[in-house]
Amino acid sequence: MAIHDSPNQSAIRIRWTLFGAAGLACGLIAALVLGAPIQTIVGLLLVTPILTGVVGAVLEAFQPENKFRRTPRQRR
Repeated sequence: MAIHDSPNQSAIRIRWTLFGAAGLACGLIAALVLGAPIQTIVGLLLVTPILTGVVGAVLEAFQPENKFRRTPRQRR
């Protein structure tokens, strides 16, 4: 059975959490290497999760309702 047929919700959450943390860490390192002021870095670190949440909510609103629902054939 493929992963997309019956996704493990906790695995998906962990994966996205790790990707988000890695993205924030890479952004912080890049900003420090480029010499950005610390106030700018902190501001961007606060804005990034807010924007990510807004975009995620919008994308989730447009997902089909039964995307992850299993059919009777898949339940066997």
